[in-house]
Amino acid sequence: MEIADAKSKVAKKERLQHIIRNIVADVLEFELADKRLGLVTILDVQVSGDFKHAKIFWSVLGGEKAAKVNSEALNSARGRIRTALAKKINLKTAPEIEFIYDEVEKNVESIDSLIELAHKADSKIQKKAKKAHFANSDQPYKTNVSQIKESEISNEQT
Repeated sequence: MEIADAKSKVAKKERLQHIIRNIVADVLEFELADKRLGLVTILDVQVSGDFKHAKIFWSVLGGEKAAKVNSEALNSARGRIRTALAKKINLKTAPEIEFIYDEVEKNVESIDSLIELAHKADSKIQKKAKKAHFANSDQPYKTNVSQIKESEISNEQT
C-alpha cells in the first residue's frame, strides 16, 4: 500500500509542477503589465514534497542585463503570481514561489566552445595520422622524424 501512496504522491507532484508552470507562463504573458518583463520563458518548476514551496526556473534572451531587469520584475510580481496560483489550483495554500534564473545561454555557449575545441583537436589528430606510417610495432602512428620538414614542425607549433 505504501508503494501505491508514494506513486500517487509523485504523480500529484508532477501534475502540480506542470500546472504551476502553465499558470505562471499565462500570468506573465496575459495578466502582468510590467514593462520590465521581456520574453521570459518558464523552463521548469520543482515543488517540494510537502507542496509548500515551488522553485520556478526561467530564462530570458538578452544576456545578464536583461536577466537582472527581469529578475527584479518577477520578484516584484511574486505576490500577484502566487495569488493567481491560489485561485487556480486546488490546494489549501498556494506554495511559496522562488524564481531562479537558469543560465541556459551561458551553458550553451560553454558547450559550443567545448565542441569546437574537440573538433579542432580531432582535425589535428587526423592530419598527424595521415603523415604517420605503420612502424611494425606497438606504436602504429609513430612518425619518422627524418621525413618531417621544418615548415611542418613550425606549423604544428602554432
